Amino acid sequence: MQCMKTQCRDDGVRCAFELVTKYQCDLLFGIGGDGSLGSVLNGLILGCLHLNPNVLNSEESSRQLPVHLGVIPSGTGNDFVRTLLETSGDYYLDIVDGFENGYFEDSVSKIVDMIISDSKTIPIDVGRMDYTPSSIDEEFSNGNDTTGVKLKDCNEMMKSRFFLNASTIGIGPEILKSVNDPNSFLPKSLQYYIQPILKEFTYKNPLLELDITSEKKICKKMQLVIVSNGRYVNNGFKMNPFASLTNNQLDLCIVEDVGVFDLHLFYYLKYGTHLNYPKVIMESTKSLTVDTKECVFVECDGDVIGMLPVMYKVMPSVVNVLVPKSFTPTAANNKLNIN
Repeated sequence: MQCMKTQCRDDGVRCAFELVTKYQCDLLFGIGGDGSLGSVLNGLILGCLHLNPNVLNSEESSRQLPVHLGVIPSGTGNDFVRTLLETSGDYYLDIVDGFENGYFEDSVSKIVDMIISDSKTIPIDVGRMDYTPSSIDEEFSNGNDTTGVKLKDCNEMMKSRFFLNASTIGIGPEILKSVNDPNSFLPKSLQYYIQPILKEFTYKNPLLELDITSEKKICKKMQLVIVSNGRYVNNGFKMNPFASLTNNQLDLCIVEDVGVFDLHLFYYLKYGTHLNYPKVIMESTKSLTVDTKECVFVECDGDVIGMLPVMYKVMPSVVNVLVPKSFTPTAANNKLNIN
């Protein structure tokens, strides 16, 4: 077994890429939270594409990547794992408890053996996003006027990123910036609950343009857009309670122009009871484009990576993931009527 430790933020991309291309690994485990797992996923995909540039261009039934992915949750949020836990009991809880109490130090191989012995492999969907990179972000930071930057002007500058769990737009990335502030004296687990309330008093909701599968367009002020494969974001907020990892769709939760008088909405978002809230729109789609004339940031699996404009699309059943034997994918067509 080959182990590699990350040296800095997003270094999991490099580690996973090297394990796939240099060591020819056919099973990778990501140890950490959603950000670490997202980095490993991107390194895995890039490594497979390096070995075979056509690996994702084959027929739909055979376009799965040859390298499998396992999850060892040890982060703050672990939101991707929360979706697995809904139908898998306490499978991962013993692992998380072990890390927190130091039981598994220098014993990663024991965890891997334990997971493999009680797991099965299923192909799950992955989200792909083409977003505006930090070069444009720096223009805003330097005070330069980029108000006129539109999607059609950014095609050649956009970068790609893949996600297992979710990407958020609007107030979500602003919350994460504060949560991940190294100068904060409060623990992250507490910041996830404090920052959404504090930001509500200062955040200015931007005017966003959403193009859903080129069939439905929405243009209005919005506070938050969640594009998800899993059900949870922001350390356990159940934003898309009917999302499925295997339904070939991305689920959307769109929070419109809310303010301080809608603070009670956070309670509904936490427990997934917001479906009939008048300022919330729920959708499912295979692709989505989001644009704006304002400076709006975007995050992916817990890391703020760039800003709008951004394009999303689902990549069906691309990655084989080790899941508990008790895991049962929930079909998207079990949705309640929320209209």
